[in-house]
Amino acid sequence: MKTSLNYANYEVKSGTKEQMMISIEGTDVKIPVTIINGIDDGKTMVVTSGVHSGEYPGIECAIQLAQEIQPENVKGAIVFVHPCNPTGFEAQVSYIVPEDGKNLGRFFPGNPEGTLTDRICHMISSNFLKEGTDMLIDLHGGDLHERLSTFAFVPKTGEENAQKTSMEIASFMNVKYIVMSGGGMTQYAVGQGIPALVLERGDRGSWNQQEVDFYKKDVLNIFKYFQVIDGKVNYFGPAPYVFEKCDMVYAPVSGCWYRAIELEEHFVEGQKLGEIKDFHGNVLHTLYANYDGVVHAYWEALSIKEGQLMVGYGA
Repeated sequence: MKTSLNYANYEVKSGTKEQMMISIEGTDVKIPVTIINGIDDGKTMVVTSGVHSGEYPGIECAIQLAQEIQPENVKGAIVFVHPCNPTGFEAQVSYIVPEDGKNLGRFFPGNPEGTLTDRICHMISSNFLKEGTDMLIDLHGGDLHERLSTFAFVPKTGEENAQKTSMEIASFMNVKYIVMSGGGMTQYAVGQGIPALVLERGDRGSWNQQEVDFYKKDVLNIFKYFQVIDGKVNYFGPAPYVFEKCDMVYAPVSGCWYRAIELEEHFVEGQKLGEIKDFHGNVLHTLYANYDGVVHAYWEALSIKEGQLMVGYGA
C-alpha cells in the first residue's frame, strides 16, 4: 500500500485528495494548495501558478485540473499551488506581492525570517521543491500589461540530468518558442536536481477557456511522460523554435513607453525596439537590438516603471 504524504503538517492518505490553505508563518496569509495522493507508487509532480498574480490562464488551469483529477487515476502524487500570490491576485496587481513590493519569482529559495515574499518562497521551496519531487511545472503568462507569444522557459544551467529532462519535456509542449534562460523558481529547482520549466500563454489580464485548455493539454502531457496518469504523450508539432540566446530587457527609468516593434517581428542588430519618454515628450532611454532576432514578449501599456519588462527577444 502506498504511504501517506506529509506537507506543511498536513497528512494526505493514499488514494485521497485534500484541499487546504497553508499558512505563511508569521503572517495572516494563506496559500491554496491541492494534494492528490494516488493509490499506487509513482512520481511526484508539483504545479505552481500565480507567482505573478495577473497571469490568469495558468491560475485557472491549476484550479480546473485540481478539481478534475481524481486519486484513483494517479500513480504517485500531484501537488497544485494555486495561486502562489493570493494577495496580489486579490489586489489585481502585476508582478508583485503588494505587502512588500517584491517580485515573487526572484526570491527563491526564500527566507523564513524575511518579508512576505521571502516567506512564501521559503514555504514553497522547503515543502515542495525538495527530495522526492520529480517535476516542477510553473504556469505563467502575459501579466496585466504584457503581450507575448506562446513559449516555455527552460533553465540553461543547473544539475545536468534535470536540465536535460527539462529540455526534452519542453520539446513536446504546444508552444512556438523555447527560451533558454536563468533565474527564478525553476532555476532553483533544476539546481536541486528537479526538472522544471515555465509555460507562458495568454496576456493583458485576460483569459479564455481555449487558453486554459491548451495549458491543460501541456500539463497532462507532462503527467503522461512521467506515467503519473495513463496515456501516450501527444506531440503537437511542429517542434518549437529554440532561443539559445535571449534578452529580457527591463526599463532603466520610469516614464512613457513607446515600442517600435510588434509581437513575433524579426529585426536586425542595431534596430530601434522602443524608447521611454518623460511627460514632456523628451527621450529618457532608447532601446536598440543587440543582435538579429525575433520578439516574443513586450510591455503593452503606455506607463512603465523602472524594472518592468520592455521587450523580450531571442535568436
